[in-house]
Amino acid sequence: MFSEENYEGHLNKVYFGDPPTGELFALTCQGDSMAPYILDGDKVIVRKQETVENGEIAAVLINNEATLKTVKYVGDKTLLIPKNDAYDPLVLTPDNQNQVLGKVVSIIRDI
Repeated sequence: MFSEENYEGHLNKVYFGDPPTGELFALTCQGDSMAPYILDGDKVIVRKQETVENGEIAAVLINNEATLKTVKYVGDKTLLIPKNDAYDPLVLTPDNQNQVLGKVVSIIRDI
């Protein structure tokens, strides 16, 4: 999906738990690559930042498409690992245009 089609806007306040700090934005998830942790239709709150730590879930822009994956650094490679074993990890390389948009800090799910 194209990131501009999925962009929910900026958030000024978060009303659940201790609010995360920094500039926040929300994305609506499509697909099941992060199931069962993040489900199709969930909204995720992302703190805008250019880097994330090993093992954190990030929103990453790859060739103008946004994806959510767990980031794993292995040597000089960056892997994007899905939670769903039906999907293969993605390898970030200088050949694909990629940018970390931020760290996932919260999930909102309708029940």
